[in-house]
Amino acid sequence: FFISLLIIHILYTYDRLTLYSIITKYFTLILFHQVKKAKTRLAELKRDDDSDDDSSDDDETPLCQLIDETGNIEAHLNKIEGLTMKDEDLVLQAAKHVKSARLMRKFANSKIELAKKDRENTELKYWERTQTIVVDYCQNLECLHVGDEQAGCTYYWSPLWAYVFGVTDASQTPEKLTAYTYPEGQGKKGANNVVSMIYRWLQQHGFCKKRITGKELNIIADNCAGQNKNKTLIKFCALLLEMGFFEKINLIFLVKGHTKNVCDRMFNSLKVMYQRSNIWNYTELLEVLDKHDDVKVDPVWAEDFHDWESCLNQHYKKKLDKTIQEYHLFEFSSKSQDKNARSARIMRKFECAVTENETEQNPTKADDYELLVAPKYNGELNTSSCARRERKDSMHDSLFVEGLENCEAPGVSPIKKVEVWTKWLSISDKGRFLDPKAKWERVCPKPTPEEVEKVIASSPRRSLGTRLSSILTPTRKSPTRKNRKRG
Repeated sequence: FFISLLIIHILYTYDRLTLYSIITKYFTLILFHQVKKAKTRLAELKRDDDSDDDSSDDDETPLCQLIDETGNIEAHLNKIEGLTMKDEDLVLQAAKHVKSARLMRKFANSKIELAKKDRENTELKYWERTQTIVVDYCQNLECLHVGDEQAGCTYYWSPLWAYVFGVTDASQTPEKLTAYTYPEGQGKKGANNVVSMIYRWLQQHGFCKKRITGKELNIIADNCAGQNKNKTLIKFCALLLEMGFFEKINLIFLVKGHTKNVCDRMFNSLKVMYQRSNIWNYTELLEVLDKHDDVKVDPVWAEDFHDWESCLNQHYKKKLDKTIQEYHLFEFSSKSQDKNARSARIMRKFECAVTENETEQNPTKADDYELLVAPKYNGELNTSSCARRERKDSMHDSLFVEGLENCEAPGVSPIKKVEVWTKWLSISDKGRFLDPKAKWERVCPKPTPEEVEKVIASSPRRSLGTRLSSILTPTRKSPTRKNRKRG
């Protein structure tokens, strides 16, 4: 009874905001005391552990401690009571995963430090230095973006995407990001696009030319299968080595779940102004992204993407000898101890092994390599000097004489064209949207009457179809009353 009276009194005395602040302060105070008690209890347990050296043998070891001490993990597992065989396997797999991730991260960081050290040496030419680049795709950006105000109805509309592929030169301090940006209608996010932009970066920095052989190239990427980790990129690295563009190439894929890299940090700098700007055409998007000093935006179009997959299949076997998904480090070296590998300059495959006798610099075992990519000669496998020379001339003609074929532009779907030229146009700044420099004919051309009819036919709302038809389909003007009388 008294509790009910108290509740009624509180409800009639205080307004909603005051009541909310009182309840919030009350629960915050309770939470503060609970956290304080927990910290005190942890301090007491730690003090007890320090005072008794033998007590640690009877306590259970946390999972994080087991993973940190991977070398003696089986000895720690025996101390935990009630642990089944299945649980032990899961813990061992988690420990191997963490160990592999740390080894790959350590190896990648060592290559970055080596590149920075070579860059500081002013006596070395640029091709005599170790080059380490980090590549990754940014989160899809919107060509038409409302960032300076609430999204409103645009939240439910089909976005017109812009793709950004970043290449960061990790040898520079601070790092520099080259952002290759293109709209979704000009290219996909596949193997040909990735290889084309990496090759473009190498050419822009003076590599992949005659009589210039780079010392070492390290490419660090995440473990995304099909996009970064694919057979086309692996064959491309073998091609760079066989053409004599580099003496050694390391293709480093970070372990899944531990792929945070330099590009991810640079993408945050790229999107500083983008997140707070209203953008009404593609040209404005490029200008907004190019505001940061450490970011250089390089727009690419459909003619900049080449069909590397078809070209590489002419010089290498179409299928690799083994799967590549379980491996994270691929080394391509012209100084191989294997005679066949040295003469044919084929890449080597390394497995990221988890052993106690790992070296400090290289998280691989030297006797684990296997040949993956076999060159395609005329007829039988012939590794003579004459056959290699003919093969190199053929590859040179494919790259520099005949040229690579361009990839076909995927185009923009009809529904997106219709929404851009109706919904987005209706809310945008017309002067900025219809700016002659907007390049809409390449980014998202105006839909044709056939595409409009297709969208109208697929729309369940007939009223929407009628409205789209009246906006996009040209109609004949009705005669005026004066012309009607004359007729």
